[in-house]
Amino acid sequence: MPPPHEIPPWERFREAGPLSAFIGTLWSVLRSPALFFSRLRADGPVRPALLFWIVTTLPPFVVSGIEGYSFMQETIDILMTAPRPGVFEIPWWIFVVVAPLVQFASLLSGLAMVHLVLTLLGYARGGWRGTWRAGGYASAPAVFGYLPLVGVLVAGIWTAVLQYMALKRVHAAPTWAVLLAYLIPVAGIMAIGIGLVLIVIAVVAPAFLGLPG
Repeated sequence: MPPPHEIPPWERFREAGPLSAFIGTLWSVLRSPALFFSRLRADGPVRPALLFWIVTTLPPFVVSGIEGYSFMQETIDILMTAPRPGVFEIPWWIFVVVAPLVQFASLLSGLAMVHLVLTLLGYARGGWRGTWRAGGYASAPAVFGYLPLVGVLVAGIWTAVLQYMALKRVHAAPTWAVLLAYLIPVAGIMAIGIGLVLIVIAVVAPAFLGLPG
């Protein structure tokens, strides 16, 4: 018999306050993800799950963007003192605003492609609400992105594992279907990337390398 559905603390934040609700949900997901996602209602509200995803993911992206901008500035300073200095400048908001938003949008589009494949396979039993709720709460490990050096790697791997676990339980889908739902979009993106590279080589390389066109 499946465990009864349970409303995450984040969706009851008026009772204990947003901070306590956030920490409580974070702890529940990280401590016992299998139990959390087994009890998560697939037809629950999507907005709180997406808001949880934003709160856990966007701030670490901004922090990494600031670090990336600082590293780029140091690189530019080195180039400016070289024997043949290069003069260029990248606005800070590219790293701090645009890059985090693009990263978050890529996470959303990736999950949308996974849901599309699950739908085509006939295993999106929890509906689109279930997919977004699973992805939203599976983002809990993103808070480890604040850690220096290994934080982003740990957060990325852990989030991917929890997202797989969440989708499997929310949709009651077999392992092969969830794995295939992830692999097909990745294979498609790789094929498009390889195709673009081949087109660039075929069109641009002759002009730059002096090869016959």
